[in-house]
Amino acid sequence: MAAIAATFKNRILMVQALGEDGSDVLLGNLMAGEPDFYPLNFCHWPGGGVFIADGINEVHFWDGLGPTFKPVGLAAPTGTPVIAGSGAGTISGDYIIRVRFLDVDDNPSPLSSAATSVTMASIATFTYSSIPTPTDVRVKKKQILRNTNGQTETFYVDTETTDLAGTSFTSTATDYTISSNEAVPIFDDEGTSLLNFWAKPPDYKPCIAAHRGRLFLAGQTPYTRGHCNVTFGSTSVTGTGTGWRSTLANRLLQVVGHDTTYTVSSVNEATQTITLSSQYRGTSNTFAAYQVKRADSKRNVVVYSEADEPHIWPDVNDFVVAETGDVVTALIPTDSFLYIAFRGSLYRFTFDLNPALDGSVHFFSARGCINQRCWARLGDALYIIDHLG
Repeated sequence: MAAIAATFKNRILMVQALGEDGSDVLLGNLMAGEPDFYPLNFCHWPGGGVFIADGINEVHFWDGLGPTFKPVGLAAPTGTPVIAGSGAGTISGDYIIRVRFLDVDDNPSPLSSAATSVTMASIATFTYSSIPTPTDVRVKKKQILRNTNGQTETFYVDTETTDLAGTSFTSTATDYTISSNEAVPIFDDEGTSLLNFWAKPPDYKPCIAAHRGRLFLAGQTPYTRGHCNVTFGSTSVTGTGTGWRSTLANRLLQVVGHDTTYTVSSVNEATQTITLSSQYRGTSNTFAAYQVKRADSKRNVVVYSEADEPHIWPDVNDFVVAETGDVVTALIPTDSFLYIAFRGSLYRFTFDLNPALDGSVHFFSARGCINQRCWARLGDALYIIDHLG
């Protein structure tokens, strides 16, 4: 078997080329210039390619063709588009638009905020302005979606363009014209919102596994590298020896010795400065130990992708494992079950067609797993290392 080298952040990765038998994809990974790093967890997708997660950065994917890993999914367009009408024509009704981005494979982003509904009376032309522009270089197209008069549950692609810098577009398409275009429903049959159906996978879960046509993510990685300078009454926190990334925004900062947690509003990677959503009320400390993590209520949540769509992660695709007082350390797929491991216990998850409809999770063993790299399959046997050996 051959091996390839690829780069993820400042890490040098060695990934084994996949054999026909789907053998293990990981040879090793090295961090350049950062000795105490957060290990990467690798997952071979049966349809081809490798997914990696570490609980700090975005989930990345390598298709086996290019030289680098790429983030999974696109962020929703920011900003709110505006719709107006002009000219004398036959178009009348109440109209709203939304915008979404597409990558080179036509994988879409979540939808933007909706424009304020505008009533049109016998117009000929729609004018769409304040159309968001992407900052992600992976975006290759953008689409403007419009409802038809009398309903807001389904939008249709009105305009598709490769003009990524443009912020103003016009359309003369009638309801009859766009109703034959691609339809994008806003709700499913049960009335659940689909606005975030095309969401990115969460970046704070390090354990990753492929099982029965879906990707699963679990666990939580508290960020503790270096120390932080906190000041009573200030919302600014400065890191020393840290490597804070923008993905830590919206997580919680907790300083050792101070019970209160504070939401991280933003991260300045260049200056290694965190801005909190509220003033720090603990004792000032120029060299404080700390951790940045998600809320404990998220630690035992397992999330999963759509069936056969590892790039699509609806925000409703999740389930909760029983609270054990610990965090998930590994996901272990077998032919029939997905084992969810803690340090001192093992749970078994199974489903038939849809985890949301027929999935179930049950306690299996009082033995656990140290981490995602401490298990292996050999034939029909599964070997796991935990704190007892």
